Amino acid sequence: MEEQYEHILDNMSEEVSREDPDGLITYVNQAFCKYYGLTREQAIGMRALDVVIPEDRHLYDVVQSMTPENPTYRINCRVRKADGSVSWIQSSGRAYFNEKGEFVELFDVSMDISHLKARERELLARSDELSAAVREKAQELEAVNERLTQVNSQLQSRTTRPASEIHALVNRISGFTAGFTFDDFATESPTFRDAIAYARSISQGESNVLIEGESGTGKEMFAQSIHNHSNRRAGPFIGVNCGAIPAELIESELFGYSEGSFTGAVKGGKPGKFELAAGGTIFLDEIADMPLAQQVALLRVIQEKQIVRIGDSREIPVDARIVCATNKDLLREVRRGHFREDLYYRLNVLNLKIPPLRERREDIPLLVGQFFAKLGAKGAAAKIDPAVMELFLQYDWPGNVRELQNVVERLHCLPGGGQGGLQHLPGHVLPLDARAKAAPAAADAAGPGAGPAEGPAGGAPLARLKETHQSEYDRQERQHIESMLALFDGNISLAARKMNIARGTLYRKMRKHGL
Repeated sequence: MEEQYEHILDNMSEEVSREDPDGLITYVNQAFCKYYGLTREQAIGMRALDVVIPEDRHLYDVVQSMTPENPTYRINCRVRKADGSVSWIQSSGRAYFNEKGEFVELFDVSMDISHLKARERELLARSDELSAAVREKAQELEAVNERLTQVNSQLQSRTTRPASEIHALVNRISGFTAGFTFDDFATESPTFRDAIAYARSISQGESNVLIEGESGTGKEMFAQSIHNHSNRRAGPFIGVNCGAIPAELIESELFGYSEGSFTGAVKGGKPGKFELAAGGTIFLDEIADMPLAQQVALLRVIQEKQIVRIGDSREIPVDARIVCATNKDLLREVRRGHFREDLYYRLNVLNLKIPPLRERREDIPLLVGQFFAKLGAKGAAAKIDPAVMELFLQYDWPGNVRELQNVVERLHCLPGGGQGGLQHLPGHVLPLDARAKAAPAAADAAGPGAGPAEGPAGGAPLARLKETHQSEYDRQERQHIESMLALFDGNISLAARKMNIARGTLYRKMRKHGL
C-alpha cells in the first residue's frame, strides 16, 4: 500500500513534501527534487522554510495558527533553488492532528507559477483596454487553485488513506472501469443461464480465467461482471486488447518502462497495466493474438508474480487476477505452434465458454427490445415487421449479439424508427428467397422512375437501396463516434462505456471509418 501511494506521488508533476511539527522535511517526491535541484538525501531533514526567500517567510505564519477545524492553507511565495535562481510557487497544504488535537504532520503540494506571475505583472502594467485579458489570467489562476484543491482532497496521509480511494484514483487516471454486472444480461436461454451461473461461481476465486467465445458474444461483459462479483471489485479493472497493440509496444504497455529506456519514453517513466491493476483484475482480450516473444514474458510474470519495467532492474510485485478472452480455439493454436502450451495451461485454469447467439435464439426478441430501449425507442420491438422478426429468428448471426445490435441500430436510424421491412435489412442477412421477395419492395422504396426491380441475378435497384442505407448508416455511425470521442477528450474506454459497447468493438469501428 505504501509503495503504491509513493509511486502515485512520484508520478505527479507537482512538488510534494511532508514536514514534522518542527518544520523539518520528512518526505519529498521526485518532482520536488528536480525542481529545487536537490537530492532526496539533501532535502530530507532540512527546514522547509530554508527554500523560501526571507522576505516571504512571514507568509507561513499561518501554519502556526491552523487548527483541526481549519487545517488548510494556500500561499503564493518566492523560493530560491540550489542554483540561486528565484521562482514563484503556489503552495497548498494541510495539517494533520492526533486525537488530542496535537499537530503531528504537514502535507504540502506546490507548483511553479512564475510564468503566471510574470504575465500578471505584464498585464497589470498595460492600459485599461487589456483588462479583459487580466480577468482571463485570473480565471487561469482560479483553475490552478481548483486543481490544487483536488490534489489535496485526493492525497491523504499514508496512515489514513483507504485502499479503496487509491484504487478509485487509479481507475480515474487510467480511464478503465468495469461497468457491467451479471444483472445486465438479458436471457431466457437455459444454456446462457448456465454460463452466467458458472461465471458467478468462479468469480470469488483467485485463479486465472479463460473466456472462449465467438466475436460479439459478450466476452468483455462477462470479464467485467466477474470482476464486479469478485472480492477484488473495489480494485481497478484494467483492460488490454492484445490484438490492437503493435508487437513492439506490448511489453511496455503491460510491464511499463523507466525514464530514458527508449526514444520517446515519458519523463519519469510510466507504469504498466499490471502495476495499475494492483489489487484488482487485468483483462487480456484477444490473447491468442499476442506474439510468441511476449508470451514468454507473460508466462514469467504469472510464474514469479512480479514484473520488471523495461530499462529497469527493480522487481515489482504483481497482485492482479488475470482474466483472458479469445475468439479462437486456443488449443488448436497451441497445436499449430502459434501459442505456447505452457502459457495455455497457466491461463486455462478456469474455462468459461459463451454460447453463440444461434444457440440461444429464444433470446433474440428480448435482445431486440433491449437494444431499441437503449436507443431511446422503447416499445419499438413490439411494432417490428413480423417477417423481419421471423428472419431474425432463422438467421445464424455469425457476428452474434454485436451483429444483431448493429442491424437493430440500422433499423432505428431509418424512417419509421424500427418499423422497416425486409428491404431495409443488410443483404447478407437475407436468404436468397427473401432477397427475391424484397426486390419489388426495394424498387418501390427507390421511388418513381427507378425502373423495374431485378431478381437475385441482377438486383440493381435492391443493391442501390442497400448501398444508400449503408452509406447513411455509416455516416451517422461515424458522426456518433466522433462526438463521443470529442466528449471524452479521446478516452476510448469512457467513450465505449457511454456507447454501451466494448473497447475492442469501438476500436474496430474506428478503424472501419478511418478514425
